[in-house]
This record gives sequence, structure tokens and C-alpha cells, in this order.
Amino acid sequence: MEQTINEIITNYGAQLWLGAVTLIITTFIMTWLKNLVRDIFNYLKVKSASIGEQSIVIMNGKKYFVEQIRFRQVKLVNGDDIMLIPLSRWMSMSLTLPRYRDGIDTKHE
Repeated sequence: MEQTINEIITNYGAQLWLGAVTLIITTFIMTWLKNLVRDIFNYLKVKSASIGEQSIVIMNGKKYFVEQIRFRQVKLVNGDDIMLIPLSRWMSMSLTLPRYRDGIDTKHE
């Protein structure tokens, strides 16, 4: 058994290492491409959604102004508070929109 393993390693060792390294690099590249495509689709979904830039949302009892939608995150501003939320989390959140009677104004609080 050991002799067979030694023969395989001496005859095919370089090819085995090359195959392992190729598998690792290919997995890395495919994972990166999958994440890139997912981020592009998430970005396009959020940009075309009804809650876009210049919207006001209520989170944790505070009004936040959606200042910017970036490629991987949404920037919310409430006076001095700035929140950066990843797009994947933003899409899964249930957001509360203020009603007219809540006193919507266009100024930052």
C-alpha cells in the first residue's frame, strides 16, 4: 500500500499539486464572480425600488433620510447620526415609512 502511494506521489505529485492549486484558485474566482453578480442585482433592485434616495424612513423610532445608495451599502442620515447599511440587509429589512400626520419635513433632524 505504501509503495503504491509513493509511486503515485513520485509520478503524479506535481500534477496533484497543480490540480489542488487550480481548484482553490477556481473556487476563489467563482465565489468572487457570484458575489459580484449578486451585488449588481441587489444594487439595481434597490435603485429601482420605491424607497430610494431622498426618502425618509423610520428606524428605531427615529426618522432617517436616505442620502445615498452606493454599490454595496445605503447611507442613512439623521442629524449627526450616519448609518451605513449593507444592501443585502437593507433588502431584508421591514422599513416603516412616515405618515403625513407624523410631521414629515424635508430638513434633516
